Amino acid sequence: MYIKKIHVNNFRNYKNIDIEFKNDINIFLGNNAQGKTNLLEAIYFLSLGKSLRNYHKDDLIHWDKQYFYIKSIVNINDKDNTIEIGYNRNNRKVIKINGVEKRSFNDLLGFFNVVIFAPEDLLLVKGSPSLRRNFLDQEISQLVPYYSKLLSDYNKIVISRNKILKSNKADLIKTLDIFDEQLSNLASEIIKKRIDTLDKLKILASLTHRKLTDNQENLTIEYLSYLPERDIQKLSKQQIRESILLNYKENRKKDLEIRSTSIGPHRDDIQLNIDNKNVRKFGSQGQQRTTVLSLKLAELELFMSQKGIYPVLLLDDVLSELDEKRRNYLIKNIKDKIQTFITTTDKEDYLAGFGNIFNVNNGNIIF
Repeated sequence: MYIKKIHVNNFRNYKNIDIEFKNDINIFLGNNAQGKTNLLEAIYFLSLGKSLRNYHKDDLIHWDKQYFYIKSIVNINDKDNTIEIGYNRNNRKVIKINGVEKRSFNDLLGFFNVVIFAPEDLLLVKGSPSLRRNFLDQEISQLVPYYSKLLSDYNKIVISRNKILKSNKADLIKTLDIFDEQLSNLASEIIKKRIDTLDKLKILASLTHRKLTDNQENLTIEYLSYLPERDIQKLSKQQIRESILLNYKENRKKDLEIRSTSIGPHRDDIQLNIDNKNVRKFGSQGQQRTTVLSLKLAELELFMSQKGIYPVLLLDDVLSELDEKRRNYLIKNIKDKIQTFITTTDKEDYLAGFGNIFNVNNGNIIF
């Protein structure tokens, strides 16, 4: 899987550019605030239909324009495919894959896959649980496209349930019973998908981590749920559903007191351990960075194992954040295998020999 060419019109600080890429490593070189990351964002948008950092789509339009348009030719399994996306400030959109119009940005999911590795990903270990949930959810959404709608439906019902908890309606209990039934159906499927995906991902991450540490460290990953069952991985989806429904009812008094839904997959976490110690609490900065790199490389291999093809890799100014050993390991594992886009302010020695360099200057590309 690789991008052959891209056309970007009125996206961020780009008014009109056309670029052809190599199926290897492509480097966007330039000073800060010139638009290097914006190019990665255009590629990312083609895959997931959203901004890299959750900006509103209006913010992606060039400041003095009314719309943006991106078109790309993507080769998947030796077949060229066209992806087109147009969006204007009136919230009108046009999404086409091979000329066939799609209704939603979610329809892009699973067709053209990317993995992003940026400096903020280094917070995956020590940051909030939401970062780890989002990391896993984004991976699943590209592997199982309908999963994104599951999450959306679940979150909408949680919001509605929270509104009811804040009200004093006479039929409050009856309404909560209805919401709890709906939530338990969605939550059980979300949790099951997360656990099944994590079971595969953690094997790949553990193998990578051992290579990165010369077999000195053992990385393990746990899914932390609010459910009381210790071996939740062994439960069927129906058993998870029954446990969730029971726990919603048992926690109802607490939820009424705090006026919020206190349990559910929106509260779950992923724990990363090195030699049975929580990396977030006890890991050194070097161990935390090695753990994140292991997860990112495992993402790539999971796509390969599930889809038979590697995704495109986006490295947003992250190589300078890694030490020489980790950086060399990463480059060795992607060169000649995975199309990669790298943003950097300096052409460092470790990038010597990579010929596809694009100089970026204030929204202009100099070949």
